[in-house]
Amino acid sequence: MVSNSATAVIIAFPRVPEAAHKLLSVDKAAACEWEFGATAYGFDRIVIHEQIGGQSPEEGDFVLIYRMGDRWARWGAARQGSQILLWRCANGVEVGIFPTMREALDALLDPALHIANAAKPVDQPHPQVRACPGGRG
Repeated sequence: MVSNSATAVIIAFPRVPEAAHKLLSVDKAAACEWEFGATAYGFDRIVIHEQIGGQSPEEGDFVLIYRMGDRWARWGAARQGSQILLWRCANGVEVGIFPTMREALDALLDPALHIANAAKPVDQPHPQVRACPGGRG
């Protein structure tokens, strides 16, 4: 005999957080593209750090920007929702919030903003370290 009445237990699974702090492909591509021209202004490399399993989703992905000869990153950039946050690594001070990764990184080259003192091209060649897929080096 088949019963018409059925009972079900609905199990609520924890909601997976949105990827609000995950870099988009367009962010990564913009960082790699920007790196090629920025080396002429004294920037040594960009390293993209992606969140791996087991890390807190609040940490998210971020980009570190290095000046020529520096062992430590000077600036960091990360996605926060629909915008990119740019900060100084030495003290955590927020430089600004930008609509795109490209605009955030271009702010480092803008002499009017006095962020990086990087408006003057560097003439000397230097060894390249690349972290971007398909990058030089």
